[in-house]
Amino acid sequence: MDKREYWLDIAKSIGIFLVVLGHTSINENLKIFIYSFHMPLFFLISGFLFKTNDNFKNFFIKQFKRYYTLLYFQYYNLHFLGNDSWEVWKWTHF
Repeated sequence: MDKREYWLDIAKSIGIFLVVLGHTSINENLKIFIYSFHMPLFFLISGFLFKTNDNFKNFFIKQFKRYYTLLYFQYYNLHFLGNDSWEVWKWTHF
């Protein structure tokens, strides 16, 4: 069994606290400071926790097929259903 890295748990806890704090009514300067790094913190942590058994080429091909298929079907739906579906999609996905 792998050893648990407690510093990652602490970093995630700090990040979660900062997200909650950033979404409250706080000083605007503090909010700008928190927003400058709290999401990159989560990306950094997820990079430490990422593990795959595939080599890079197989991993890339698998991810490309997965996301390309989703994007293709989304485009197909938007293109053939008309502008009404585009207006709904545009306002629900920022």
